[in-house]
Amino acid sequence: MSRLSAAALILLTGCIEQTFNTAGEAGAGSGAEIEVVPGSLSFGPLSSDDDALIKTVLIRSIGVADLTVEEITVSGTGAESFTLLTDSTRFVLPPGGEMALEVAFLPMGASEQAAVAIVSSNADLQPTLPVSLSGEGLVSELAITPSPLDFGAVGVGCDALENVTLENVGTEPLTISDISTDTASFALTTLPTLPLDLAPGESTGIRVTFTPGSETSFVGTIAVDSTEPMGTRTAEQLGEGVIDGSEVTDTWEMPVDPPTDILFSLDSSCSMTWDIWEMYNNFDAFINELEDYSEDWHIIVANEDSGCNNSGILTPTTPDYTEKFQEALFAWNLENDYTEALLTVNDNAVQNTDAGDCNAGFMRPQAMLHIIDITDEPEQSPRPWDEIVDSIVTKKGSLALTTISAIAGDYPSGCDDAAAGTGYYEAVDATSGVFLSICQSWATTNNLGLLASASVNQDTFELSQPAQESTIVVEVNGQRQTSGWSYDAASNAVIFASNLPGEGDAVSITYTNTGSCEG
Repeated sequence: MSRLSAAALILLTGCIEQTFNTAGEAGAGSGAEIEVVPGSLSFGPLSSDDDALIKTVLIRSIGVADLTVEEITVSGTGAESFTLLTDSTRFVLPPGGEMALEVAFLPMGASEQAAVAIVSSNADLQPTLPVSLSGEGLVSELAITPSPLDFGAVGVGCDALENVTLENVGTEPLTISDISTDTASFALTTLPTLPLDLAPGESTGIRVTFTPGSETSFVGTIAVDSTEPMGTRTAEQLGEGVIDGSEVTDTWEMPVDPPTDILFSLDSSCSMTWDIWEMYNNFDAFINELEDYSEDWHIIVANEDSGCNNSGILTPTTPDYTEKFQEALFAWNLENDYTEALLTVNDNAVQNTDAGDCNAGFMRPQAMLHIIDITDEPEQSPRPWDEIVDSIVTKKGSLALTTISAIAGDYPSGCDDAAAGTGYYEAVDATSGVFLSICQSWATTNNLGLLASASVNQDTFELSQPAQESTIVVEVNGQRQTSGWSYDAASNAVIFASNLPGEGDAVSITYTNTGSCEG
């Protein structure tokens, strides 16, 4: 017998809350009237080991004519966690009659589960009444991102490769037993060894290859079987096969409250004390500027050669996040080799974001990665700056979502207090970041606003196919943009220099495919 079935046999639990929904006072009007008591049910927390919790809603006929309840439906993001146990959801109540509606809560997902039961009737004054349903799942939950996975337009016979993240976003461990796709054009080319256990907050990656065999649109489904309550989670795969030389349109929907992952690295040489204090004293001002764009941010401070953070992953809900950030600024790197080679520290930090690594959970697949380096020396890594930037972009998976900014010496000549920020300047230019002069008082409201904007606003849009530059047409919200952008053939991307698309904007770029597969 299932836990839900067993739970249905026990006594009803919990008292009826005092709130209620009603369509009017008894006797008002000339027809049927309805009252629903209570107007909300809160089930509280429930774990995967618990039986289903059952509560009751009373539906009353308070009018002068028969009340016909025609339908009761449950909808909302957490609807799968709530079940109506009443045998029939269509019934007639005479004036003064009532019906008890049993609702069972068995969490199908972790954390807050919310839904609404809609009672539809023939009541004169208000034929539909909602009952809010809420509970908390203390269970495992698998998240598949991105969903959908959209490859865009790919040449027929060409291959396109994308990464997918599987993460346990619940509170209990889960075990993945199977991963499959239902369409031959989408192949799972890299998979973990199964079965795979994921602790809460732990993730793994898979790689999917799209190979269109014809000039048409393709839709597929990734299915992941695990021990979470849902059993099987699915995510959609999309792609379009195009013939060489055909017209291609790539589209983007800019997110509202876009996520951003921000990495600070600071030169720990003694000459940097004043500038570290500048960041120390102006962090809250930076956050104020940042939250004009987004309240979905991750921040770490990484000064160690290993790239491991000194701060923990700070978010808007982290208690005392300002103090933790400030303390991490003075985690000096005096005994290590790369305090004046911050790009190496950056790369090590980004590479250490996989499950089990010291920065696991920091870098999210769809978030902008913004690296902010503060130094009064040139970049002195043993590898060339461009090789390191390529490594960072490869790990992130997208140049469009990678930005490096620097607060460093004037380029190319430096100043009395700082050497030229050679290496950093080039890395900033290559990723469309912000370069601020450490030779001046840099922590102004305007400069902090520039850093905040660069943490969120996407200026680079990578095209899915090699483009003939003369054919490119850029539109934002359906309006053609004839200036403010350029095409970079090396990265096959359109880069905005001004009037960047903002939250909720729709971007489309149409062009003619040059006729070769991506390298």
